[in-house]
Amino acid sequence: MNKKDCEVNLVQVKAVVSIKRVVRELVKIWCTKQEASVLNIDMKANICCVKYNPESSLYVAVGSADHHIHYYDLRNTCQPIHVFSGHKKAVSYVNFLSNNELASASTDSTLRLWDVKENLLVRTFRGHTNEKNFVGLTVTHM
Repeated sequence: MNKKDCEVNLVQVKAVVSIKRVVRELVKIWCTKQEASVLNIDMKANICCVKYNPESSLYVAVGSADHHIHYYDLRNTCQPIHVFSGHKKAVSYVNFLSNNELASASTDSTLRLWDVKENLLVRTFRGHTNEKNFVGLTVTHM
């Protein structure tokens, strides 16, 4: 993974809060009304992507070069609530499809669907190629 900042995610919670990967192993969270970050999450591996849960800005998923997704409650970031395992290479993309469903893409050419409420893998999709121009996932509920 390269060293550039990879993603900014904004959410409305009393004040707008920004979350961004600043250095390879550090997630910093800012309130737009303050200059200094309000929270830091120190990771052990390079961070590839970060996404808030759209239903609750208290929860954030962090995709990492350690092949895992670290799911945090921002009220207590000493340890993740859960670490989702299953990818064989870096997790390059995460996105919430609903309050409980999290999709992830990896450089191992798999997409995985996780249930963050039950802490389990729902399904694995194989066959995609993780190209630089990967733009994301779209879901249609039927």
